[in-house]
Amino acid sequence: MIRAEPSWTDRVLLDQAGIPRLLFGVDGEGAHAATEWADLASLHRLTDVLTATIANFCS
Repeated sequence: MIRAEPSWTDRVLLDQAGIPRLLFGVDGEGAHAATEWADLASLHRLTDVLTATIANFCS
C-alpha cells in the first residue's frame, strides 16, 4: 500500500539536497503513542526486504 503520512522526517532535508529517498515500514497503528502495535506479517515482509537489499548492495 502506498499512502501519505502527516509527519516530518529528515527525508525532507534529503529531498532539498536532491538525494532520492524512500520511507517505508510496517503496518500498524499508534506510532509514538502509549499503545503502539505492528502487524507481525508486515514486520516479516519488511525484514525480508531489508535483508535482500543489504545482501544485494553488499555483494
